[in-house]
Amino acid sequence: MTTAESIAGTGTVGITSVLQSAQSPDATLRGQAEQHLQQLRENNHAQFVMSLAEELCEESKPIDTRRLAGLILKNELDARDEARKN
Repeated sequence: MTTAESIAGTGTVGITSVLQSAQSPDATLRGQAEQHLQQLRENNHAQFVMSLAEELCEESKPIDTRRLAGLILKNELDARDEARKN
Protein backbone atom coordinates (compact mmCIF):
# COMPACT_ATOMS: atom_id res chain seq x y z
CA MET A 1 0.00 0.00 0.00
CA THR A 2 1.34 3.42 -0.91
CA THR A 3 1.37 6.44 1.37
CA ALA A 4 -1.20 8.08 -0.88
CA GLU A 5 -3.55 5.10 -0.45
CA SER A 6 -3.08 5.23 3.31
CA ILE A 7 -3.76 8.95 3.43
CA ALA A 8 -6.83 8.50 1.25
CA GLY A 9 -8.31 6.35 4.01
CA THR A 10 -7.77 2.82 2.71
CA GLY A 11 -5.27 2.05 5.44
CA THR A 12 -3.82 3.37 8.64
CA VAL A 13 -1.01 5.86 8.76
CA GLY A 14 0.64 7.81 11.59
CA ILE A 15 0.40 11.54 12.03
CA THR A 16 4.11 11.87 11.12
CA SER A 17 3.50 10.42 7.66
CA VAL A 18 0.47 12.61 7.12
CA LEU A 19 2.40 15.73 8.15
CA GLN A 20 5.27 14.77 5.82
CA SER A 21 2.83 14.29 2.95
CA ALA A 22 1.17 17.63 3.74
CA GLN A 23 4.50 19.27 2.87
CA SER A 24 5.01 17.34 -0.36
CA PRO A 25 5.67 19.21 -3.61
CA ASP A 26 3.23 16.72 -5.24
CA ALA A 27 -0.09 18.58 -5.19
CA THR A 28 -2.15 15.39 -5.26
CA LEU A 29 -0.36 13.86 -2.29
CA ARG A 30 -0.43 17.16 -0.42
CA GLY A 31 -4.17 17.53 -1.03
CA GLN A 32 -4.85 14.00 0.20
CA ALA A 33 -2.84 14.69 3.34
CA GLU A 34 -4.73 17.93 3.98
CA GLN A 35 -8.03 16.07 3.58
CA HIS A 36 -6.83 13.41 6.01
CA LEU A 37 -5.88 16.06 8.56
CA GLN A 38 -9.30 17.67 8.17
CA GLN A 39 -11.00 14.30 8.74
CA LEU A 40 -8.92 13.69 11.85
CA ARG A 41 -9.85 17.16 13.11
CA GLU A 42 -13.56 16.61 12.52
CA ASN A 43 -13.80 12.99 13.73
CA ASN A 44 -12.02 13.38 17.06
CA HIS A 45 -10.74 16.86 17.77
CA ALA A 46 -9.29 15.99 21.18
CA GLN A 47 -7.26 13.10 19.76
CA PHE A 48 -6.17 15.27 16.82
CA VAL A 49 -4.83 17.96 19.16
CA MET A 50 -3.16 15.33 21.37
CA SER A 51 -1.47 13.76 18.33
CA LEU A 52 -0.14 17.14 17.26
CA ALA A 53 1.17 17.86 20.76
CA GLU A 54 2.89 14.47 20.91
CA GLU A 55 4.46 15.03 17.49
CA LEU A 56 5.72 18.44 18.57
CA CYS A 57 7.25 17.15 21.80
CA GLU A 58 8.91 14.04 20.40
CA GLU A 59 12.51 15.04 19.68
CA SER A 60 13.15 11.94 17.57
CA LYS A 61 10.57 13.03 14.97
CA PRO A 62 11.67 14.98 11.86
CA ILE A 63 12.00 18.71 12.51
CA ASP A 64 9.73 19.60 9.58
CA THR A 65 6.85 17.51 10.91
CA ARG A 66 7.37 18.93 14.40
CA ARG A 67 7.22 22.49 13.05
CA LEU A 68 4.05 21.80 11.08
CA ALA A 69 2.46 20.06 14.07
CA GLY A 70 3.27 23.12 16.20
CA LEU A 71 1.83 25.50 13.63
CA ILE A 72 -1.39 23.50 13.23
CA LEU A 73 -1.68 23.12 17.02
CA LYS A 74 -1.25 26.87 17.48
CA ASN A 75 -3.90 27.56 14.88
CA GLU A 76 -6.29 25.06 16.47
CA LEU A 77 -5.90 26.63 19.91
CA ASP A 78 -6.19 30.15 18.53
CA ALA A 79 -9.36 29.25 16.60
CA ARG A 80 -10.91 27.74 19.73
CA ASP A 81 -10.02 30.83 21.72
CA GLU A 82 -11.67 33.10 19.13
CA ALA A 83 -14.85 30.99 19.27
CA ARG A 84 -15.04 31.59 23.02
CA LYS A 85 -14.51 35.34 22.64
CA ASN A 86 -17.48 35.80 20.30
